[in-house]
Amino acid sequence: ARPDPHGGSLAVRGERGVVMNRILFFADASNLHTQRWVREIADRGYDCVVLTRRPAEVPGASDVIPVRPGGDGAGWFLALPEVQRLARRLSPQW
Repeated sequence: ARPDPHGGSLAVRGERGVVMNRILFFADASNLHTQRWVREIADRGYDCVVLTRRPAEVPGASDVIPVRPGGDGAGWFLALPEVQRLARRLSPQW
């Protein structure tokens, strides 16, 4: 596993024990640009997880996790503490 600058690991064992990198996105899952980015990154062999306030199907994402769902702009900033908690909780799995 390749260490990240924050002391965690950016790699995880996937199918057949192959080490694969993971990326956590905090983005609008219903947005076309988010979906394109995730699909492109996943096509390059990364495991992609999306934390979002606007849940939607995201091709290529291994998981889409709703966080403080809603459409107000300030809510994205208010969701940051929950995003940090989820990122820490997911970290041991990565």
